[in-house]
Amino acid sequence: MPDHAKLATRLVPTAILLAMISGCASADKETEPVAVVKVATVRQASIERVISTEAVLFPLQQAAITPKVSAPVKRFLVNRGDRVKAGQLLAVLENRDLAASEVENKGALAQAEAAYRVSPFAPGTTRPTFNFDWTFDYYPLSYARPGPEMTVYRLRNGRCA
Repeated sequence: MPDHAKLATRLVPTAILLAMISGCASADKETEPVAVVKVATVRQASIERVISTEAVLFPLQQAAITPKVSAPVKRFLVNRGDRVKAGQLLAVLENRDLAASEVENKGALAQAEAAYRVSPFAPGTTRPTFNFDWTFDYYPLSYARPGPEMTVYRLRNGRCA
């Protein structure tokens, strides 16, 4: 066999084998997506982008604050969400209602003191004596009286004896 025939008998099966392998390999390969990359130079600047959106915010801590007296609020000294310290003044209440209540209570006190001064129980006055008329009690003790029973107490120095 000549040399080129030997070479052909070796190359033909090798070429067929390579064609089969390369045909299988191209079918299995998938095309990979190409990633587009934007390149920018880095520079220092302030952020100019503003994003508006709806959101719900929750506080870390909160407390319910109620006044000891009921009165309209005249002025708030802090806003919602502000940080406050213990003992800090938060609001000023109107005192018109409180001032009117003070005047009313002073008037009631003056009336009570005037009534006490003219009463028989004021210091330095003689207390009236209490005498009961026992003439209505003419039934014997064994007689059943109609109606509710009445108990009479004798007073000494303004107190039940």
